[in-house]
Amino acid sequence: MGIHVRPVWLIAVTENLFAFRGKQTNEINFTWLVEQADQTKLFAKDAWEQTVTWRDTNDLADFKPTALQPFIRELPTTPIHLMNQD
Repeated sequence: MGIHVRPVWLIAVTENLFAFRGKQTNEINFTWLVEQADQTKLFAKDAWEQTVTWRDTNDLADFKPTALQPFIRELPTTPIHLMNQD
């Protein structure tokens, strides 16, 4: 995507259940704490028009999946497993 990062540690594995285009679907997300390897880019967009930006952890009202929000604000010391339904 153009933003170069280094993984620090795995925060969570989230089983996410949600509706997309009128159909129930699911996905498994792996959420990593990363640090920037290159300070020149802070924004990127992929071929599916997904946008990647750095965010303030105090501004997560629209962050999905919602079950992950408290763990982004206060990072766990070991990986967690979450079930989320939005």
